[in-house]
Amino acid sequence: MGTQQGKKNIKYWDIIHWDIASFTSRQGGYGSCIYNNVIQPSIVRDLLMLIRGIIGGIIRFLQEIIQSFKKGIQEDIYHKELYLMLITLGSEKYASEESEIIAACQKKGIDILIIYNDNFCRVSTTGKSVVLPLLSVCRKRDIAVALVRWFVIVIHESYNFSSNDRKKRSLFVASIPFIRQYIIYTVIARQIVSIFGNPFIALNLCTFAGWSSAIISYLKERQVLSAGIRTQATTWDIENLATNTDILFCKSLHERIIYEKQFAGEGPFIENACLMQLPVKYYGEPLSLPEKYVLVLGTTPHIDQKFNDYKHINNRLFTVAKSSHLPIVFKGHNLSENLDDKWFAEQGIYRSEILRFKDIHHNRELIDRATFIVSPYTAMLYYALLCNKPIVIVSKENNHDIVDEFHLSPITRIAFDQPIENLKVNWANLQASCDIIKSWFESNYYIEKGSDYIVEYLIELAKKQKQTPI
Repeated sequence: MGTQQGKKNIKYWDIIHWDIASFTSRQGGYGSCIYNNVIQPSIVRDLLMLIRGIIGGIIRFLQEIIQSFKKGIQEDIYHKELYLMLITLGSEKYASEESEIIAACQKKGIDILIIYNDNFCRVSTTGKSVVLPLLSVCRKRDIAVALVRWFVIVIHESYNFSSNDRKKRSLFVASIPFIRQYIIYTVIARQIVSIFGNPFIALNLCTFAGWSSAIISYLKERQVLSAGIRTQATTWDIENLATNTDILFCKSLHERIIYEKQFAGEGPFIENACLMQLPVKYYGEPLSLPEKYVLVLGTTPHIDQKFNDYKHINNRLFTVAKSSHLPIVFKGHNLSENLDDKWFAEQGIYRSEILRFKDIHHNRELIDRATFIVSPYTAMLYYALLCNKPIVIVSKENNHDIVDEFHLSPITRIAFDQPIENLKVNWANLQASCDIIKSWFESNYYIEKGSDYIVEYLIELAKKQKQTPI
């Protein structure tokens, strides 16, 4: 995974490479808290977590052996036809990207097999679509062999537990479930190929995830070409180096610069193409909203973030929004619901004063109907820009070394340390500058090279490799 130079520059790479995102993400779990120095477990706690990790892993393997009895594959969907394998998270956040790729494949008459991270895959062929448990492709013997392999790796890596480096010891303990995950997905990939044959190419929408890297690594052993793309917002992040595909699509000029510097010519071949994470269409009853309003998009919490810091960011967002003298509609991040509840209660703000929505299905309509949008840097702004909406970005980071995709854009921006008590935003000028911002967006993002282009590119690549699906 990643590049040799990248590995040398990252401490503890040999441990965290099993699932980079789970360790480095500031929205991660136990492993992330250790890596980001939020907690420093004692040796007693590490020992307890080690025992828990091993026992828990064995139990999971036994559960998977039981689940493998439940065969879900029908004989009539076994085939050896060439198909595109799409690897994505089983999340509604990725629903728009998934549907775009499916539609592009259908235009070309290409079968598609989708692998999710939640133990399900979807086989979409001409005229039918079947969803089945991933473990239904595995035999009991395969899972038993995976259990033994996992145990051998854990024993082999156990020297880290006796390390004088306390953080290294704790990271090793935290990596045990991710080692198991990596191995089981390798087994799943092997069985899928044995049933369906090699895909003509694999497209990975979650290149940062350890389980997806396991699938790609196995396909590489089978000489299967692979491509990846990050549809979310991109910054200079260690998790980019987890990408192990042959080709990496970049959706913007900013993203291309990041990839070229990080991989330094040692990583995947970089190609321009744009697939963005956009809110899905919702076909329910229209929301009851003011005719004109400013939409405030909430921020994502960090594992080491104190409530006062989170409150500071929210206060700035709402202070800017109030200066518009329009009703405020708030859509918080799904991970921030508890913090937002606490903030609203502390501020004494009730639903009668500010409309607050939590359901992800409303994101598209909220942006469509908004007069202005006040938000931290987020992937939600992609759709707002496509809709030509006036935007104010309120920075949530006091680290000028971490630049986001819009730092050179003409979008109005409030710096993290900029006083806002007497801030005056020229809201009329915001509307007038939309065309300038749209022009910048279109010239810096490869919007014209969307899902149709990506699928066509992959087909042409397959033809050159003599694995054409058409």
